[in-house]
Amino acid sequence: MLNLVKNDPLNAVGFLWALAAMPRPGPAKDRYDRRRARGDRHAAALRHLFNRMLGQLYHCLHTGQTYEVVSVRSRRQEQVTEA
Repeated sequence: MLNLVKNDPLNAVGFLWALAAMPRPGPAKDRYDRRRARGDRHAAALRHLFNRMLGQLYHCLHTGQTYEVVSVRSRRQEQVTEA
């Protein structure tokens, strides 16, 4: 079933959150650049980035873990080298 509910304040904050995270080098910028390279427009790439960041925040809050970029990147590199 399609969810037609939209939270405008969350959407506005998310756009600014993604926009603020994007200029710095790191996973957020890499993800944005990959989406742009696939042909997404600026707004769509930012929306995708925000959805990803929100999912990561939810996971951290749900499991009680802290977000550590270094551990995430190292796990991803290990997965790439194993494949």
